[in-house]
Amino acid sequence: MILLSGDRTTVEGLKKLFLSEFLKKRDMADVNVLAARGIAVDFLNDALRVLENLKEKIRDEKEHENVI
Repeated sequence: MILLSGDRTTVEGLKKLFLSEFLKKRDMADVNVLAARGIAVDFLNDALRVLENLKEKIRDEKEHENVI
C-alpha cells in the first residue's frame, strides 16, 4: 500500500476501476442491493482517503529526514 501511495496515476486508475465495478448495473437492483452498493462505495472512498493521507504522511517524513 505504501508503494501505491506514491503513484497517483495508479491510485486514480484503481479508484475509477473499483467505482465502475461497484456502480455497475446488476439484475438484482432491489433496495438491499442498492443500499449495500452505497455502503461499499462509502468504504472505498474512506480507504482512498486513508491512502491519500498516507501519501502525505510519507512525503512529510521524507522531507524531515533530509533536513540536517
